[in-house]
Amino acid sequence: MIADLKYDYDKRKNLNKKDKINTDWIIYEIDTKNIDKLYKDSNYIDKGYYIVDNINPNTN
Repeated sequence: MIADLKYDYDKRKNLNKKDKINTDWIIYEIDTKNIDKLYKDSNYIDKGYYIVDNINPNTN
């Protein structure tokens, strides 16, 4: 997924040189102990999951 996004950002940046797009990778660590249900992402069956609820950014 990261490679797809990078391709898309690079393409967009080439179309408009003044466009401010961050193409650096950002990796988030999410503590899943307060997540009740994870769903498998059908687009990334062996690697992708999603949740329906919001993730509280202040949970430690």
